[in-house]
Amino acid sequence: MINDRHLLLFASLISVVLSCDPNLGNSFDYTCDAKTPFCVNTNSATAPQYNCVACREDCDCGQDEFCSTDRWAASVGKCQKITMLGKACYPMSLSQLVNSTIALEGKCAVLASDEQNNLQRIWTGLCVQGKCRACDYSDKTTGTTCGNGYMGPPRVCVFPGEFNTPHSRYWSGGAYYEDPVRVWLAIFFIFIFIITLVNVLSAFFAFRGFMKK
Repeated sequence: MINDRHLLLFASLISVVLSCDPNLGNSFDYTCDAKTPFCVNTNSATAPQYNCVACREDCDCGQDEFCSTDRWAASVGKCQKITMLGKACYPMSLSQLVNSTIALEGKCAVLASDEQNNLQRIWTGLCVQGKCRACDYSDKTTGTTCGNGYMGPPRVCVFPGEFNTPHSRYWSGGAYYEDPVRVWLAIFFIFIFIITLVNVLSAFFAFRGFMKK
């Protein structure tokens, strides 16, 4: 017998995978909801199947997440946590990353096996000094990425190779390591403000006491 609980479960399953029309809105489908606003092909190119998903690119996700393109695990368009950041790795070429004869340990990448058991790159990081990083903090020409037009927040790369928001980058431990002067200036400003406030209050109470005499 079908009850309200079964109907709610059925409705939730429908909302998880919502089909869409790729011709509406140019990848942004007006029939999709706010949580999964993008209409993308979640299947192969030869047998396309368009569904509403949460992301199109990594910039639609959080700072330590990537937008999955793994159609073999049915996770296309889902923001997933980058779990290997900071872990030990070995510098490898792109061809070495997808070489199945090389162990997965030490690869700074998220890989998936296709129908022929060939490895495909889903996300690729950088192996910096033997540690897996999301970005190259030494590249000062990049600046802020993921600005307007994305679901995720804007971000900049800070030491040792992680993303941070532009307005909080100078308060991160990595930014302090690179340029401690900015942080100390901010700290000195707070101290100067406190000292000035104490002096003003002391002068006020001294003047008040003088007026009462």
